Amino acid sequence: MKSSPSRVLTIYTLCIITLVFFSDLQGNPSQRSGLAIEKAGTPHAYITHNGKPLLAFGCHFEHMFFDDYDYKHWTEWAVRHGMNHCRTRLYHAYYKKYSPFLKTEDGKYDLTKWDDSFWQRFHEICSHLQSNGIIIHMLIFPQGSGGTWWQGDGYYLPKNNVHPETAFIRPKKSTAGFWQSLSKGKHDLYEIQTAILWKLIEETADYDNIYYDICHEPFIRAMKPQAQQDLRGFLSVTTKRFVEKYKKLRPDKTPMLGIDTDFTPPGDTRDWIYNHERFHIMIQGKNHDPFYITAPEAIELIKKFKKPFCPQESLDLSGIIHIPDVKHKNSLTYFESGDRNHLRKYVWRWIMAKSQLIDIYQKGLSKKVSERERYEPYGHNDFEKDALIIRNFWNHLIDYPNLYFQGTVSKGPGRVHMVLSSQKEAIVYFSSKPGIEGKQFLRQETKLEKLGLRDSVYQVEIWKPSAPGGIIKNNSYKISNGKVTAELPEFIDDIVLHIY
Repeated sequence: MKSSPSRVLTIYTLCIITLVFFSDLQGNPSQRSGLAIEKAGTPHAYITHNGKPLLAFGCHFEHMFFDDYDYKHWTEWAVRHGMNHCRTRLYHAYYKKYSPFLKTEDGKYDLTKWDDSFWQRFHEICSHLQSNGIIIHMLIFPQGSGGTWWQGDGYYLPKNNVHPETAFIRPKKSTAGFWQSLSKGKHDLYEIQTAILWKLIEETADYDNIYYDICHEPFIRAMKPQAQQDLRGFLSVTTKRFVEKYKKLRPDKTPMLGIDTDFTPPGDTRDWIYNHERFHIMIQGKNHDPFYITAPEAIELIKKFKKPFCPQESLDLSGIIHIPDVKHKNSLTYFESGDRNHLRKYVWRWIMAKSQLIDIYQKGLSKKVSERERYEPYGHNDFEKDALIIRNFWNHLIDYPNLYFQGTVSKGPGRVHMVLSSQKEAIVYFSSKPGIEGKQFLRQETKLEKLGLRDSVYQVEIWKPSAPGGIIKNNSYKISNGKVTAELPEFIDDIVLHIY
């Protein structure tokens, strides 16, 4: 008997609904292109890249668009060592060998017109990074947005551009002025300021590896309460336009937006940023001020604001507050040869905090940006060996979308204990005190409780993050009521259990 077309269609529809339903039960991501957030609006929110859970970590080379840099050489090195993240600026106030803005005959810049040669080079770099799986953290407006760090030869200083309207931005060299164009009715100025955003959308909508940071270090703490309200108005209007313009070009994608909250104290404005529906991720820099956020604190923010957290620039966990012009004892750079273990523990802690976009500082010792950003990347720090193990470990995970901050260590070595678990899988990380290297731990047992795992027999891999290959042992353990006692070998600084 032949089936009617309507009956076939009904059966087909039910099959599709069933597949979608069971896919959702298993926590499988959708096959959205580019960067996307699955389980958005829940504490389980996580980032995918072309439909797969993403771990992007690595050193930044943030001046690649406006200064000479051997990006192919850097990319080859990063990929070979399992690293796939970079932070870069679109332009900078002081360094202008290459500029997105058109330079006029009188030497000034038109902030609404473009240098085609810059954008051609821009595409060469972005295409190369995309083809190698490198995720780009795109910083748009530079530090201060009109504040003290913009007092050099900034593009928005009236003497450097053809727009007299820009005189309004910094009448008193204030940070707030940049964000007040809308609140003060300076709509012509607003269009000049934001022209670079609409150009950036046109040039990047087809890439699958870019997320956008509206302003790096916006110095919100320097703003008075009314100026912070002006900032909110500027960001609300601008992010709405950004998403709308982007989706006109790519209806299948939503651009991933955030804004750095470095120099932003806890309170109304930071909470407003983290809560805002068009800031899809939370971004925070290192300890330039007393307001930096540690990995355990980020876990609480993830639970509260239900968004992924992106740590910017490497920072060890100890509570040393930045003192201007004094070297941070806990400021980590790939360039420093002694920072291998610190960097490794930094990345592992953020993985355990479910951060998927982990930036590592790599600036060298030279005071000249063009020199320190162009350094030979080989051989400065053996963290690159540990990075391969991190990538290998990530590739072993089977249930990342459902891992959550569930489980405790009732007995075990180290000052840092971090646990993630689901019904199918668990990860347990033990490490020495942050800021310490070379701490040795003897062979001992660990007791784990309150894991989310179903009662069953599980494989337990023991990983030494600094050992060749990573995995050193594999045992079977029965887990009941979320409890298990396991044997740990001796280790130095950190060790990981992978239970599946």
